[in-house]
Amino acid sequence: GTLRVAFESDITGGDPYRSRGIQAGYVADNLYNNLVTIDPDLNILPDLAESWEVQEGGQVYLFRLHRGVRFHDGTTCDAEAVKWNLTHVMDPESKAAQTQFFTMVEAVEVVDAQTLKVRLKYPSSVLLPALAIHGSGGLRIISPTAYQRWGKDFGLHPVGTGPFRLGKWEQNQVIVLEKNPDYFKPALPSLDRVELKIMKDGVTRVTALRAGEVDFVNWVPREHAKRL
Repeated sequence: GTLRVAFESDITGGDPYRSRGIQAGYVADNLYNNLVTIDPDLNILPDLAESWEVQEGGQVYLFRLHRGVRFHDGTTCDAEAVKWNLTHVMDPESKAAQTQFFTMVEAVEVVDAQTLKVRLKYPSSVLLPALAIHGSGGLRIISPTAYQRWGKDFGLHPVGTGPFRLGKWEQNQVIVLEKNPDYFKPALPSLDRVELKIMKDGVTRVTALRAGEVDFVNWVPREHAKRL
């Protein structure tokens, strides 16, 4: 079914590297995958990379990617696409918020379609958390084809591999996320659709929840918590 959310603010865009703000991060987490992810106990878990090896005393990381993963635009998410993303983020001209987290990377090499090698300037245990972290960090993998098509307007036309794809965005009204029928993780996502209804006023959000107009409220005003 559809999850209807009273969302406290519109987003600045859907580009995970340039669109700032917590709300944009929430949406990006649904549109994209990272190479690796992180659980509540801070363990690093597979995401687009199904496994990895640490070599040469922590200076080389070898990632093996899931086969058959496709972006929402139908293009293949392979080692070349991941290399493009990491190279893009490392380029200061990209103005990516994540650039600062990858200054230790010396080179990125495609071994084959499913294997990526990342060499660091020095041994480091920081790479995996930097790849996994959400919010202002992380390496959410975007479609190189879509980025090359839209350029600076990519944030209006975001394309990832995530469990949802952008269905509609009416600015300051609603953001609709639709289920990705080709998602590479079996049986996910559970929802067909998520509607983020922009309601900037806290009382409006609470009222919508009490009236049954939404199923979930993000950011409940404290003074309304007991009544809810």
